[in-house]
Amino acid sequence: MSCILDKSILLYPITLLNNISSFNENDEELKKHFELIWDKYPNKTGKTKSKEYFYQWIKGKRISKEIIKLTDKQMYYAVSKYAKECEEKGIEQQYIKHGDTFFNKAILDYVEADNE
Repeated sequence: MSCILDKSILLYPITLLNNISSFNENDEELKKHFELIWDKYPNKTGKTKSKEYFYQWIKGKRISKEIIKLTDKQMYYAVSKYAKECEEKGIEQQYIKHGDTFFNKAILDYVEADNE
């Protein structure tokens, strides 16, 4: 069952990174983007590993012989969609995926092809 996200009430609070291919993990703007996305995530376990996965998705992560890239905006909407689903279904905190589990691969279940 998928949850439809009403984008008219969800505003992306940060500007999409323009030159993702040349980012630096020490870039303060990129760190700020991760923190804003992390703040929306409903289970705060595994932050360090989640941040590593965040950078991997920006660079391009190999999944089944295919390189998949996600933008910070796609990840923001995916996290928002998952958080809303957990809230609507009344999922208890102990059953919400740890952040590192979600950011590893589960995020792909919530990413929409075009989040513009």
